Amino acid sequence: MTSKPQRTAWRRLRPNVLALCAGILVGAIYWAIHVETPAPPWIALIGLLGILLGESTVTALRNGSGLNLAGRHAAADAGDRRRPAGHGR
Repeated sequence: MTSKPQRTAWRRLRPNVLALCAGILVGAIYWAIHVETPAPPWIALIGLLGILLGESTVTALRNGSGLNLAGRHAAADAGDRRRPAGHGR
């Protein structure tokens, strides 16, 4: 049986592991059907930066706080279990 810290660590890592597996699967499919990636790597990185900034902006507007580039995961990583503004009882 796994200990509680191991289960907590897995819960934090699981979305990242699933995203990595999905990326590898898509890459394998692209390779198998001989398709080039739809965008050069630098354009893809700019797109990911846009996603991060958009998520952070929406989160900041919803919570009425400043821009947090770490996104919603920062509070969980720091051990802060408080609910976001507007989600309390």
